[in-house]
Amino acid sequence: MADVSVTFGAKDINLAKTIDGLQRDLGRLGAQSKTVGAQINSSFSAISKAGVKFAAGFATVMGAIRAAQSALQQFDAALAMGGRLDDLSQRTGEAAGNLLLLERAFNNAGAGADKVGPAINKLQQFMVNANNGAEAQTGILDRLGVSMEALIGKTPIEQMQIFASRIATIEDPAERAAAAMAIFGKSGGELLPVLRNFDSEITKARGQLGSLPQIMNDSAQSFAAVEEQMVIINGKFTEFTAGILQKALPALQGRPSPCSAG
Repeated sequence: MADVSVTFGAKDINLAKTIDGLQRDLGRLGAQSKTVGAQINSSFSAISKAGVKFAAGFATVMGAIRAAQSALQQFDAALAMGGRLDDLSQRTGEAAGNLLLLERAFNNAGAGADKVGPAINKLQQFMVNANNGAEAQTGILDRLGVSMEALIGKTPIEQMQIFASRIATIEDPAERAAAAMAIFGKSGGELLPVLRNFDSEITKARGQLGSLPQIMNDSAQSFAAVEEQMVIINGKFTEFTAGILQKALPALQGRPSPCSAG
């Protein structure tokens, strides 16, 4: 029995040592696991942060590009307006800002801005015929109580105001429409909502447009010249944007950038 106890005791001591050694190994393994885990977490954290930084940086760049594009679109719109009004001014002899006022007044009244140019040209043709003594045109002037002397030297918008004030006094709707069409052509009937309230429509349009008519008076011709250059500028901007996207695409697709491959 004693031998058994001694043998067991010896084995027990060896077992205890083995367990102690195993625990130490497990402890070291656990510490190493924690270290590796921390390193992995750190790596993923770094990757995540890098991704966030890249995404934020890319978003910032794209946001700046979009903002620049939006600004360019606004520039384009202003320049296009100046170019269009300058062309119309050359065709009608009316100042660009006044044409803009007429366009807004026509739009507000439901006649359409595109009717401004034709209406002015028809009015000018009417006056040429009346000045040459054409019976139909001089007859309209007599019925409206308008003399050529009152019209000569006036701008188209001023001439239109004179005719509008007379047409508005005609009580019979059919006669009113006939007078409008005799002066402004077939679309004269569509212009009646403007002609019957011409002064108030122009005042409303001026309030809506603020300083823009004066800006167009001063700069429409310059805007028209710059508009041609914007075609080149927009092409360069597209080239610039494409270059940025080319640099960003490898990262977005999970590939190494061509710039960093070497």
